[in-house]
Parts: sequence; C-alpha cells; structure tokens
Amino acid sequence: MSFGTRVDGRCVEAALRHCTALTALSCEGCLALDQAPLMASRTLRQLRVGGPIASLRMELPSLERLDCSDCWQLQTIAWDGAPPPASGVPLERLAASSCAMLRCVAPFLAVCSGNVTELDFTSVRSSACSLPNVAQCDALPPAELCTAVSLCPHAVELGLCCACVHDGVLREACRVASGSLHTLALSIGAAVTAAGAGELRQCLLLQRVALPRSVTAECVADLAAHLKNLRAVELMENPSVDSGSVAALLASCTALDTLTMCDCPRVGDAAFEPLACALTPGAGAVLAHLAIGDSDVTDAALLAVAGRCAALHTIDLSGDVRVTDTGVAAVLHGCPRLAVITLQRCLLLTNAVIAALAAAHKRDCGAVEFLDVYGCAAVGSGALSALLDAVDLRQLNASALVVERLEAARLPAWGGVRFFSTRNDWDP
Repeated sequence: MSFGTRVDGRCVEAALRHCTALTALSCEGCLALDQAPLMASRTLRQLRVGGPIASLRMELPSLERLDCSDCWQLQTIAWDGAPPPASGVPLERLAASSCAMLRCVAPFLAVCSGNVTELDFTSVRSSACSLPNVAQCDALPPAELCTAVSLCPHAVELGLCCACVHDGVLREACRVASGSLHTLALSIGAAVTAAGAGELRQCLLLQRVALPRSVTAECVADLAAHLKNLRAVELMENPSVDSGSVAALLASCTALDTLTMCDCPRVGDAAFEPLACALTPGAGAVLAHLAIGDSDVTDAALLAVAGRCAALHTIDLSGDVRVTDTGVAAVLHGCPRLAVITLQRCLLLTNAVIAALAAAHKRDCGAVEFLDVYGCAAVGSGALSALLDAVDLRQLNASALVVERLEAARLPAWGGVRFFSTRNDWDP
C-alpha cells in the first residue's frame, strides 16, 4: 500500500487497523505526516516513511525492512505499545538516510533479534560501496551510534557516514561484525585515525570500503596486504595517499573492480606500475570503474591502464592537466567496453582525442553513452558534431558555447542525445 502527500498520521493508523493482512506500506513524501502516529500491525514486514515526522513509534513484531529516509525532522525511532516478541523483531535492514536530526535509535535496535545485516545512517550513493559517503546524521551522539553498531553482530553493510564516527565506533564495528562485514562507508571527514582504520584488518570478508581523508598511505598499503578480497575502494580528497599505497592496492587486490581516488594529488604514474609488470599478471584485469581526477598522472599511467584493463567501463580523469591525446587515445583503443568517459578540465586534450573516440567506436562497435569534455578548451563543436554522426551518445557535457552551437546544428541522426554544461562536484 502506498499513500500520497496529503495523508496524515490518523489515516496511517486507521489503514493499519483495518488492513489486517498488510505486509508492505509506503508513506514516502507524506508532507502532512507531522504527528507521531503509532505504526501498529502484526503482519507488516516492510515500512517506508518520509516526511516531517519527528518521532517514529512502532508496534510491528514482523518488521523486516525499515526505511525512514528523508524524514528530515526525525529524532527518535522507538518501539511502543505491547511488549516485543520474545525472539525479537526480525529486522534485517534499517535505512535512515538524510535524517539530520536523528538522536535516538539504539533502544529500538535492542528489541530486534540481532539479525540486522544493513545499517545505513547516510545519504548520497558512493561509487565504491553502493552506500553513501557524506555525513548526514550529524546529530547522532557517538555513544548512541556505538551502541547501535554493537547491536548488529551480523552486519553485512554499514553506512557510518556520520560526523560523530571516531576510532571507538569503528573498533566496535570491527569487533562485533568482523566475520560478516563486506561493505563499509565512512565519510570523508570522519575523525578516524590510521590506528582506528587499521582495525579493519580483521574484517577479512570486506569487499567494498570508503575511507576518510585522514587515512594515511601506510595504512592503505597495510590494509591492501591483509584484505585480499577488496573489490571497491574509495579515497577522496586524501593528501596522504601516494603512488606506493595505490600500487600496493592494485598488486595485492586482484579482484578490484572499482577504484576512486579523486583529488589525491600525490598519486602519480608509479601507482599504475603493477599494471605493466609481468610479476603481477592479475592486477587490473577486472577493473571496471576508475576515477583518478585531480591527481598527478600523465600518459604513462594511461598507457599502463590501456595495456591491462580491457574490462574498463567507466573512467574519470577530471582535472588531470598533464594527460594528452596520446594517453587518452591509448585507453580508448585498449578498453573497448568503455561507456562513460569523463575528461573534464583536461587542458591538453584537442580535437584529436574526439577523432580517436570515433575511430575506436567504429572499430569495436563500442557502447560509449556518456562523454564529458567540459573545460577542454581545444575541443570544438565541429569535432563533436562529427562524433555525434558516428556514435550514438546519450549525454554530452561541454562548455556552454559548444553546447549552444551543437543545439543549433542538431540533426535527426543524433537521436535523443542530451546536451548539458556543468562542472563536477570537485571542480574549484
């Protein structure tokens, strides 16, 4: 059952009273839901709530999935009414995305059966973890978060992108869930030290992780040596991570399919040496998503990527001002599966790289869908027009003047390609 925007708390309570076999309820976007209705039902297994509600009171002994995302005034999630079942509420997933005022949730988790596998206090999806990576639940006290984590001993996914996260919270997460945890997202600004992050060494099943900017290069290299199952790593705006630590990741974690290192200025060509080394034949073989924007890489790094990463689907070189047409053309030639190409603010690129893209597409019958050349001053509308004649792009991001010219010259053969002109999130 799903409700509209004008439904209030009394309507929800009445629906639950009369629909005695209801198993799923969505109150997402109910702007009139500003009271604190008692959600009571013996059969409801899935509940999704969104709106200006301040307190979520529940008597739902069969609840398995709770999503109170976008309850921007929510402060408390609590069990209310009759005593909970002796075996506990069978909750498996709790998502509290964007609940910036949330302060109390541990007492509710305490009445659950301890089978929570996904605990998410975050928002905005992370490329590495399919979980968010920016702080949202900033009102949550550290002790409350620590207790909430301790009540989830079987956690598989933890989204802990809260401003209150510190070494103690991470230590508790590793203590209770080291045998099950495979996804962990921490905010860029989390107050986690290298010692705290080092606790992750005991989470041997960890596959996807987003780490804060405070993590050191030595810590990253150490984690790479212990966590061989890593498939996705995100290191954003990190001033410490260097080429050596990234090289350790690529050499040790041969299952790595996603590597995001935007705005890591100490990462250069040496980071990708394992891709060109015969002693590390598995490095980069399954890499599908690579983001190394605003780093210190040159064509040498791109040539290494082109020689090993045939599975590459997405590449982001935004702000890599030292790469040229030669390096990008090599990637286009060596990575036939590329579908998303972001070259924003690569100042040395010219129309030649657009011609190389058209040639690669024609040769490999490629599937390029998205191209971003915003800020590439030497890439003109003429070359892009020729590209659109040859490639069935879905989206093209370029400077405002280029977009204006392309819109004026739009041809039916270009299909429904969408033009836009915007800078990315980390553009200065």
